[in-house]
Amino acid sequence: MHSLSKILSFPLIILAILIYFWGSKDSLSVWFALPVLLLVVLYVFQGPIDYWGMMHFPPKFDSKILEWLNGNFPPFAALSNDSQEIFKKRLMIYMDSRLFQTVGAEMGEVPADIKAMVAAHGIMMGFYKDDILIGDFDRIYLYKHPFPTPDKPYLHTVETNTEDGVFIFSLEQAINCVVRPDMFYNILYHGYALAFIYLYNDKFSADFENYTQEILAATGFTKEIICTQLGESEIDHKALHIAFYFSHHDVYSSTLPELSKFLDGIFKN
Repeated sequence: MHSLSKILSFPLIILAILIYFWGSKDSLSVWFALPVLLLVVLYVFQGPIDYWGMMHFPPKFDSKILEWLNGNFPPFAALSNDSQEIFKKRLMIYMDSRLFQTVGAEMGEVPADIKAMVAAHGIMMGFYKDDILIGDFDRIYLYKHPFPTPDKPYLHTVETNTEDGVFIFSLEQAINCVVRPDMFYNILYHGYALAFIYLYNDKFSADFENYTQEILAATGFTKEIICTQLGESEIDHKALHIAFYFSHHDVYSSTLPELSKFLDGIFKN
């Protein structure tokens, strides 16, 4: 991950070392304090400094990721050229600013295309928001298959831990929902939806549950199928509606126009 604060701190550390070992003893305390004070400032304001740096000097966009977006992520293709440039910039910043890690026997780095697959869903959901990093949710863990956790000691495919700021996904289900959206419920949108519900809880005041069966029928899913794919016994109705609003937007807007406008007011403002 790129960090402007770390880049700026390096010469200050070198300067402090030089002053300490070769500076005059009479003036050591005065001159040594200056780089140390600046280092403290960099540490305290690390977040805003790094964010400014990323916004003005974003990582270089990978052409292979653009190929993936054009071929596998229809919402990206639907954007205007200017919006696509904004999306690409935000995607690279998000991928560079958040920790992605596989969990289990294959624990290690996550390939760039997999990072892009996961991150693109969060970027699309928050495309009209200023907070492009989605609050303090700074870690994304990927299991190969459904997984248990201390909070949910049973096999499930998605978890959003609001206390620790963590997303956990089953990579198998995540790939399936991107490749076959007609057969697999989108757990990536579901996981990010739970984060947005947490961050903007006061805005989600609509009665979603009474319209769940209607959108399920329109999309061809059933509660049983979704619960099975999530590994849960019950559905979070808000997250489900948000997920379908993004994954099946045309169907959602034609089936539930009032709720679609309601969600427009949240995600497009």
